[in-house]
Amino acid sequence: MSAPVLYSSASPDWWTPAYILEAARDALGWIDLDPCAPLGRPHHVSARERFTIDDDGLSQAWRGRVYLNPPYGREVGRWVAKAIAELDAGHMEAAIVLVAARTDTAWFNALARRCVAWCAVAGRLRFIDGATGHEAPYPAGFPSAIVYLSRDRSPDDIDRFCRAFGPLGLVYEVRA
Repeated sequence: MSAPVLYSSASPDWWTPAYILEAARDALGWIDLDPCAPLGRPHHVSARERFTIDDDGLSQAWRGRVYLNPPYGREVGRWVAKAIAELDAGHMEAAIVLVAARTDTAWFNALARRCVAWCAVAGRLRFIDGATGHEAPYPAGFPSAIVYLSRDRSPDDIDRFCRAFGPLGLVYEVRA
């Protein structure tokens, strides 16, 4: 594998690093749904329910506390729109969303306007190669953001997000 692979969306199977998942569980308490789970086993995200590409997570209802690491590339905007719609409809209680920090895009700005807080991850993440289960030899070719969506915006939940993700980068609270 060469560095250019990580600069493109040629491979959809790039999994979240374990320390990000641990922080997501710390922030959310637990994860009810992974709407972008890889096919087969092992289950990378410890969630009560998973949707794979065969289940078409975009056509399913999302409930509870969601961890979303959507497919990167052109379809990321559809996943972000789905997360916002499920939150606004009252189906989803909260979500942690890991995306490229593409602050110049419409989808990122829609997500940032709707979120409670977000973390600008310091440095570049080394994703897990879904084919091997090992950390990629090169960091991603883009910065990452971890975005917190929540229905109730409770100060305790925001504090929990800040404690979980503060060690990973700057955290910004978004005022409604």
